[in-house]
Amino acid sequence: MKPGIEKERPGSRCMTILEYAVTLAAYTYLVWVLVSFDDYGGLAAGFAGMSLQRGMSIVLCVALMPLNWLLESLKWQKLVNTLSHIGLKEAYRSVLSGLTAGFFTPNRIGDPLGRIMTLEPGKRTECAALSVVGIMGQNFATVLCGSVSAVAFIFLHFVPEAAIPVNVKICAATLALLCTILYFSLPYLCKRVSDLKFAARYKRLTAAVGRVSFPLLFGIGALSIARFCIYCTQYFLILRFFGIELGLAEAAVLIPLNYLLVTLTPSVAFAEPGIRGSYAALLIGTVSEDTAAAALSGMSLWLLNYAVPMVIGSVLLLKENNSHKRINKNEENKNLVG
Repeated sequence: MKPGIEKERPGSRCMTILEYAVTLAAYTYLVWVLVSFDDYGGLAAGFAGMSLQRGMSIVLCVALMPLNWLLESLKWQKLVNTLSHIGLKEAYRSVLSGLTAGFFTPNRIGDPLGRIMTLEPGKRTECAALSVVGIMGQNFATVLCGSVSAVAFIFLHFVPEAAIPVNVKICAATLALLCTILYFSLPYLCKRVSDLKFAARYKRLTAAVGRVSFPLLFGIGALSIARFCIYCTQYFLILRFFGIELGLAEAAVLIPLNYLLVTLTPSVAFAEPGIRGSYAALLIGTVSEDTAAAALSGMSLWLLNYAVPMVIGSVLLLKENNSHKRINKNEENKNLVG
């Protein structure tokens, strides 16, 4: 080997292979979903004879998608900046790359791996742990809002009307309090766990989460609730696009509950569109006879919010890999000249 030229690191080669493998798996899964989808007729019917009102519904639904992921990027930027500085543009690219890795894994557990691929080496392990805080924040928002909706749904359908006001308030307040305590106790719990002997090998991970401050947790939680509101608004809009008119009160109960059930249901990737469609048909079916349109709405929103960003994220992931290759090549050329 010539002096001044460093051999390519095995870790770098493994990361490159992993990036291509993740992209291939994500696209394979997406093709499978599109090929196995058997209601393209219903989807086409949704666009046929579209009124201006319905057209505006789908346009607004699509327009909210980049805003949704912008808020997630803000969360990620705030978390990573506790270790090293990244800009919002880099955070957005990292989030979309995480979507690619999480797209084909159960409950998107591969998302942290995809996010850290675009970051500089050295802090990737700690950043992977911090991504869990962001996930917990989103789950906190979903469980918080969804639990209140679940209580309202149960009492509205199964409890005499006279018992609704007091019981709903007590149950909703208790669930909200438990969710809040658990979420804001996360850094404290990680600090206590890091002191235990069996957790010594994970000290870097628990220490990273343990350094998250209360104000930062509050900000992450607020952004997560804002994202959840966007998800619910998109769902409301896409239901209107498919001809299902929900009142605001009905939407406030059924849509958050739908997201809660999806979040709490363990699933493998290939089953997720079906699960979302099934829950949509089950819940929206309590107020509408058009269960097919409800199921189609749930699956269509999943494709919009995850499949489209996944394609963008895969392009960014491969572009990042090629950029690193060019940088390494330039460094080798400089060493040759020197």
